[in-house]
Amino acid sequence: MRAETLGELARRVQEGRLHPHVRQISPFAEAPSALRAVETGHPWGKVVLEMRAGSVPGV
Repeated sequence: MRAETLGELARRVQEGRLHPHVRQISPFAEAPSALRAVETGHPWGKVVLEMRAGSVPGV
């Protein structure tokens, strides 16, 4: 996805014109559990992995 597109999406969220459906936010360390949630096939919402400085080994 192009940077311009991501910027436009972010602007729409900030303006309240786009409402992403987030089912779960998990820290990166819980990625395996988050993946299992995706694999259950629930019909709505995204699963988001939260990445903070120092939370990803080697990065």
